[in-house]
Amino acid sequence: MPKIQLPEPSRPHVLIEAAGEAGILDVDPSRVVDLYKAHGALLLRGFGMDVPQFNAFARQFCTTSVVNESPGRSPIDAENHIHTVDAGTGPFSLHPELSREPWKPDAAFFA
Repeated sequence: MPKIQLPEPSRPHVLIEAAGEAGILDVDPSRVVDLYKAHGALLLRGFGMDVPQFNAFARQFCTTSVVNESPGRSPIDAENHIHTVDAGTGPFSLHPELSREPWKPDAAFFA
């Protein structure tokens, strides 16, 4: 069972850290949903993962996906709408995903 730390003043998200799981797909999806509904932002750390596992993990929660067509992004797995986010190495401030659109996605997954 992963180690779960709830949000606190210096960390506004839930931190879920690997603790013996073989990979990201060993995390209980119902626990992820419950924590997401209660807190909104989750950070999973220390789980071994590749692109197919990332896709399988995200598909447990979302059956559809959209592409953020911001400049500078490259496809990693175009068929499954997995793209790079930012090619830089500097800090990347938090922001609402696709905030320029008249709608917002229910969830955004980053790895």
